[in-house]
Amino acid sequence: YGNSEYWDEWYKNNLQDFEWYLSWDNIRDEIINYLPKKGTILEIGCGTSELTSELSKEGYNKIYAIDISRQAIEQMKDIYQ
Repeated sequence: YGNSEYWDEWYKNNLQDFEWYLSWDNIRDEIINYLPKKGTILEIGCGTSELTSELSKEGYNKIYAIDISRQAIEQMKDIYQ
């Protein structure tokens, strides 16, 4: 799983948003309780999760999302220009 080529291929074959663990609806209340709005958020291994978008909708504005897969990042750039 530490190979970027593996993930690039995986995301090429899975073009929709993908949540590995829990959806925003499942974690929203916990996240909101612990993250200050004025803080900076770093999402490591963002893939094609909607987490960054959902945080932005909640008023968080300093969010950085990174991933080993350039394919995942490009897909998210296309979706959330």
